[in-house]
Amino acid sequence: RLSMKKVALLVYDDFSLREVANLMYLFRWSYEIQTVTFASSKKTVVSEEGIQVQPEKTFEEFHKEEYCCFIIPGGAELAYAFADEKLFQFLRSFKGEKEFPIGAICAGPLFLSMSGLLKGKKFVNSMGDDFNARFHGVEYENIVYAPVVCDGNIITALGEAPRRFAIAMARACGFSCRDEAMKELSDDYCPEDFMYKRDKEDLLCLENEILPWFEAEYQRIKGQEE
Repeated sequence: RLSMKKVALLVYDDFSLREVANLMYLFRWSYEIQTVTFASSKKTVVSEEGIQVQPEKTFEEFHKEEYCCFIIPGGAELAYAFADEKLFQFLRSFKGEKEFPIGAICAGPLFLSMSGLLKGKKFVNSMGDDFNARFHGVEYENIVYAPVVCDGNIITALGEAPRRFAIAMARACGFSCRDEAMKELSDDYCPEDFMYKRDKEDLLCLENEILPWFEAEYQRIKGQEE
């Protein structure tokens, strides 16, 4: 079942956590799909925001049938990742793939360009037109400057469009997702907008499982004060 699969996320030193946070949130809370981090080794990496992440699995442990997509974030500094031969060997293993969704955001599409996965594909990146027009690793004639560009199983996005990227990836994985998903709250609101109501089944779960647990924890923690 698709809902039993997970998101595979590439992590490397200086990768952008911000660019993929919306995606991980959407998949976790809308589709009950969690994220597994991948790298060439299980050595701790540090995101551009300074968050330490220990990769859960290496590329050798990747089995496509266990995942609904593979995600490549951009990053502030690409030198360390570009020197990783195992990473590009892994990416080249996707050559010829036409079904499995692969997403890349901001500078992430450069990994796809340099692996040959964007050959003949429409795409976008956040490197700027001057760079793209001069860098031989980019097929300049295939760039489409838009927030998100989908071509077959490849989805690319600007770094300024993490929410739209998340929605596009959800749809590429076969999920229904509204255009309005994860939009910021409007200033035009009323209290009732936040008074979430549960359906009958969820209400029973609340009364029989969730509340008793919270009540017990409250009493335990409260008792520590005495």
